Amino acid sequence: MHVEIAKNQAVPLFWSNKTAPSKDSINIGLMVPFTSERLKAMELVAAAEFAASEINQAGGINGRPLAIVVADDDFILENQQQKLNELINDYEIIALVGPLASWSVIDLAKSIAVKKLLPLFPPAANANAISSLEDNDLVFRLAATNEQISSKIIKFIEENHIVKVASFYQQNIFGIEIHDALKRRLPEINAQITRSYAIKLPVNYKTYSLKDEIRSIQESGSQAVFLSLPNEQLKHIIEQFSQFWEGELPVFILPEHADWTKDKIGIDKSLCLTAVIPQIQTNTNNLLQGIKELLSISHSTYTSLFIYDSVYLIAATHKHQKKYSTTFSQAVRAITQISKPIVTNDFNLIKKSIEQHSLLSFHGQSGKVFFDKFGNNEKVSLTVREFSHLFDKDCKKPLLY
Repeated sequence: MHVEIAKNQAVPLFWSNKTAPSKDSINIGLMVPFTSERLKAMELVAAAEFAASEINQAGGINGRPLAIVVADDDFILENQQQKLNELINDYEIIALVGPLASWSVIDLAKSIAVKKLLPLFPPAANANAISSLEDNDLVFRLAATNEQISSKIIKFIEENHIVKVASFYQQNIFGIEIHDALKRRLPEINAQITRSYAIKLPVNYKTYSLKDEIRSIQESGSQAVFLSLPNEQLKHIIEQFSQFWEGELPVFILPEHADWTKDKIGIDKSLCLTAVIPQIQTNTNNLLQGIKELLSISHSTYTSLFIYDSVYLIAATHKHQKKYSTTFSQAVRAITQISKPIVTNDFNLIKKSIEQHSLLSFHGQSGKVFFDKFGNNEKVSLTVREFSHLFDKDCKKPLLY
């Protein structure tokens, strides 16, 4: 993970000493934006390496060591395609964990992975559009879909008796899908979007005033504001709400907060920000604490949990696939169905458990995993949480419930 990086230039494939590829290793690819989002990428690499190291300490996959080969895609399509071909041709990876962005997953699945019969495990791609991919049952995601996230937001709005919501959303798959779902489904609970603003990424809201828009939102009677925007825009937009909103601020609803760490937030930590996030499971503390200690950071992202579980699922699936001469899809479903519950510590017992129970039920660091026919995790657990709780504080205005 100690890699010298030229400015604005993606680095070559790399790995750590503990999980390096060799002539005997079984290799998994990991695709992250190491150049453009270094700290976040290092957390995800660390999660994959933690999982691989534990698997290797337990004897590897059928006696062979598991290696993690990391590709820096820098969110650039040409890099992603080139690196994925390198991973397949030069390292014969058995699956790819990544990429992060939904549009990247869709492109790589269509252009390379499905043709090469390579399983993809995107750890953070939420787009509903992924569900309709003709993927030959090779794309499996543990993270929630935008439909699942939207359902949680709507339930939160209903439970808090909010009837008027304003929306700021980025014009990408993530922002558009959630905004459209809210617009379509809020009337079902007698609520509505009063004002909506589609935001383009190049706008600099540090210098561009939203005074008129914010006053219009307040005049519409909006009790909450939905914000599906990049972190660098969120900070300035919330600051403008603090400046131009008269009286008690509305509730801010974010679809996720993965990058909103103590090190990055940069705004008043007691503001009433709420976010839809994966529900923390009781067995996640060791992994997140290990990543925080390794990288000397104060908070680790939930995407790390999905990375960790993906590595275990791929390794267990490959182990099962080889023993029973079945397809990857059949093997992964045998490990994630509804029979004998297993956890990551049961990795060595998978063969025995399959023989005894035929189907298993995988409970990972991110919770229970159960894939539907589209490769979506039906059991992903979400909650709406006050962001200020990360800092052991209460927001200035309590939630409506």
